[in-house]
Amino acid sequence: MAKDFWEKLKPLSFSFLLLIIFVSIFLRVYGLSRYPVGFHSQEALLGWRAQSILLTGKDETGRFLPLIFSSLEGYQLPFSTYLLIPSVKILGLNEIAVRLTFALFGILAIVSLFGIIRLLLPQEKKLALWATFFFAINPWSLWQSRIASASHLSLSLFLIGFFFLLLAMKKNWSLPISIIFLAFSLYTAKLVWFFIFLFLLILWFFKRKKEILITFFTLIILLAPLLFLYNKVPQAKLDFLKHDLTLFSDTTITSKIDMMRGEDIQVGYPFFGKIFYNKTFYIEKLAENFLRHFNPRFYFASGDSNPLHGLTNFGPILFVFLPFTLMGVWLMFKKEKNFFYFLFFWFLVGIIPSVLSLPSPDEEKSIFVLPVLAILSAYALAKLKKIYLVAFWFLLIVNVSIVCFDAMIKEPLRVQEKWQYGYKNLAIFLNRNLEGCKKIFLTDSYGSDPGPLLLFYFNYSPEKFIQNNQEDFGYRYWIKQVDKITIDQTDSWEPNEFNLFVMVPEEKELLSKLGNPDKREAIRDLNSEPLFLIFSWCKEYEK
Repeated sequence: MAKDFWEKLKPLSFSFLLLIIFVSIFLRVYGLSRYPVGFHSQEALLGWRAQSILLTGKDETGRFLPLIFSSLEGYQLPFSTYLLIPSVKILGLNEIAVRLTFALFGILAIVSLFGIIRLLLPQEKKLALWATFFFAINPWSLWQSRIASASHLSLSLFLIGFFFLLLAMKKNWSLPISIIFLAFSLYTAKLVWFFIFLFLLILWFFKRKKEILITFFTLIILLAPLLFLYNKVPQAKLDFLKHDLTLFSDTTITSKIDMMRGEDIQVGYPFFGKIFYNKTFYIEKLAENFLRHFNPRFYFASGDSNPLHGLTNFGPILFVFLPFTLMGVWLMFKKEKNFFYFLFFWFLVGIIPSVLSLPSPDEEKSIFVLPVLAILSAYALAKLKKIYLVAFWFLLIVNVSIVCFDAMIKEPLRVQEKWQYGYKNLAIFLNRNLEGCKKIFLTDSYGSDPGPLLLFYFNYSPEKFIQNNQEDFGYRYWIKQVDKITIDQTDSWEPNEFNLFVMVPEEKELLSKLGNPDKREAIRDLNSEPLFLIFSWCKEYEK
């Protein structure tokens, strides 16, 4: 089957596929340590934790090979961390080692999508190439492939598993491979729990193959240990509500219900308040979130404006693809109605994780609809006449040029704080001065949870860190001490001749409390403005 699959591909099509893969590799790997600007603390924590498990078998809280990790961002599934162990072993602890693995799986996702379309619609000769091209160049997949995104990794693993599942309907040898990758996806991001089982039921409805049911029930069994662990840990269940079902845990909704009931009481109709403003009010919010996912503006113009999810000035899909996506919906409905319904239901289950969250839509949590949009747009492009293709390529070049200029020149200046730019230079300075100072006090007013960044850039010994923090072990873990460095806790800052104080320019009021030490150094941002000011009475320090 696999041999026939490739033999049916014409040499010219195969050359185009290789070109798309080459472009994908270049776009996802080039300058990986420099862009996105900065390096987020959660990326640093993944890398340092992988090294800790590699060297000690324990995470930062001292637990041996855990199935659930915890940090300031919440409870995290294990696969991303364990996946990084080989790259950290080979490349060392650096930004490339962390991001490269995610980039490589982003490339594998593109190849898998090509295979999926070839197996689902073999009669459409150009569709697979156009869809992979769409997937390769659009910011949604491209951006999230360049960072340590568990959501995009879960999508990549899903697409690989889906490809082998389709292959298993002809050759049973690939079924175990499919189950392994789909299980890895379930152990990567919780958003997949809302998607994958419903998707398999939809696929079975359209295909009616026993391999789908085998996969469905096997995945339930494989997920059971993780669900049991979540049920066993009360804090994990609360975190699940807080981060993955925020629609039902958001206090603003309950406050609005109380406010509307109060207004009905004031006008003398409390009965109507009880009828219309109760738990059924959540149905309205669900419907509102649901309808927002059908607004093209989110996909092609605005996105969710979260700089950790994608570009802040543009949507996750290039605007030039909007008319072709809409055209693809119409053409596929007319000519491939059965396949159109399959894609429609795929889209519906793909938005569920985002519908259940606030704010919504969310680029990260709706990532599973990206293949659907790629296929729809590609279906129209594959049927476009040559004269219109010339216009498309011209508009695409213009669109890409505008986005690239903004993304490479302006975007880094806008988002440097969110991406915690500057901590690398600060860590280098502090590491050089650890021996010369008695204590170092560091603010956390810039960025969030800087502890993992210090551990990462210091390449700090996991054995030493675990030993020094034994009393602080717990599931919810906020790193407040790294060697001599105390993070935040400004009430404990001590004036001393041999102490070093690191603060942001807005915190200069601390200086009088500390006895007005001398300014020693400034760590600057991309605009050459001070990010961190360093004060001390120490006469000697290394710049």
